[in-house]
Amino acid sequence: MKYIAECTTIPIPQVFAYGFGGDYPTGLPFIAMEYIAGDTLLGRIKDLDVKQRSYVYRQLADIFFQLRQQEFPRIGALTLDDDDGSWKFKHNRPLNIDFSNAQLDGQEVNNFVSPSQTYNSAFDYCKSLMTLEMVNYLRQRDRVIDEDDARWQLFTIHRFRDNLKEWLNPEYDNGPFVLMHGDFLPGNIMVDESLRIIAIIDWEFSQTVPLQLFVPPKWLRPFPGPVLHSQEYAVKYAEELRHLNDAVIDTERKWLAHSPQIAYARPPLSHLWKNLYQKNSFGIAHALLRRTNIPRVLHAQLTNSETLAEDIDVLTDRFFTPAHNPNAQILERLVQRKIKDARALDAVCRDEDALLKASNRPSTPLPPLSAEDNNILMNFVRDFIRDDSQMPEARRDSSHFIRNACLITVAGLFCWIFARRRRLL
Repeated sequence: MKYIAECTTIPIPQVFAYGFGGDYPTGLPFIAMEYIAGDTLLGRIKDLDVKQRSYVYRQLADIFFQLRQQEFPRIGALTLDDDDGSWKFKHNRPLNIDFSNAQLDGQEVNNFVSPSQTYNSAFDYCKSLMTLEMVNYLRQRDRVIDEDDARWQLFTIHRFRDNLKEWLNPEYDNGPFVLMHGDFLPGNIMVDESLRIIAIIDWEFSQTVPLQLFVPPKWLRPFPGPVLHSQEYAVKYAEELRHLNDAVIDTERKWLAHSPQIAYARPPLSHLWKNLYQKNSFGIAHALLRRTNIPRVLHAQLTNSETLAEDIDVLTDRFFTPAHNPNAQILERLVQRKIKDARALDAVCRDEDALLKASNRPSTPLPPLSAEDNNILMNFVRDFIRDDSQMPEARRDSSHFIRNACLITVAGLFCWIFARRRRLL
């Protein structure tokens, strides 16, 4: 929040004091900030008329535009300096909601992704998110319902992972990385009676992300159905997104006219959001930001694909067939393990009290991973890296350019030496 206050005009509450526990009276972390009198956008958004919605979009466009200008060299999180309390970008893992929830659920995420892990590659970061999804599949006891569900979810992890190779733009693989709120919901947007945004609150999950994950929210209009995996509502949302992007374009023009001397970030936000529904970029990005969306987004992607030659059930069955997948037997054992876990949990959770006791929260920590499960996860990670050992096209082209430039330089040097020797002779 210190960074936002110093580097943008985005309205936020003023922070008066904070602490991490220790010598403070309660012994608990705390933050004391300005009280904001107003409403949240959550209670107003469903009743907005065209004029009011346009007014809100213009304000949202300004907020998104300013966040887009905040570029960083790595994917991670801002923190406070221990000495003077100023903000700085340190080696802190992105403060992703899924990372936090998984760690609280006892899934031992820190054993797979270090709390100090940052990334200089969008591709590496997305692979890390998929690793987290695999850990969740292995560790969450109520993850699957039955055998078909266990198979489908394991298939989606691998298929979605493979689709990332085609979706991620190698041009932006090494940055820029931009600042994102991390929990930009209507309930975190404070407005007054005239719908003027007076504060954006709850920045605890702010992080720097790849450009392709810096996407608009999916709540622009409260549709009665899902916008990520319903073709009908996706079309309606695309029209709403066009109105928001028009407001972004106007905002970019106003900032440029007001301060033409500033070097604004490229590519502009309006360019990034113009074709979000190409390659299902909107759905894939939101699925990566909240992993619970992955199965539904992939299902929509497969069912809406004009080039899909086979039924989804056929693709799933083939994934578990040894003739088509050398890891099929290992994956089948994992499916059976998940079914066994689901049945055991179901036997315990016959009433509400038992369900609360069986909840995989810190009060009832999960047992450590078995050696078999740990090997499966490690094989998954190694297989992921091995499949993608070649550089994306942009990086490969870059390496060719550097190599050719070096060869030309060396050749030129030899020619210069040869010509100089001839003159001396």
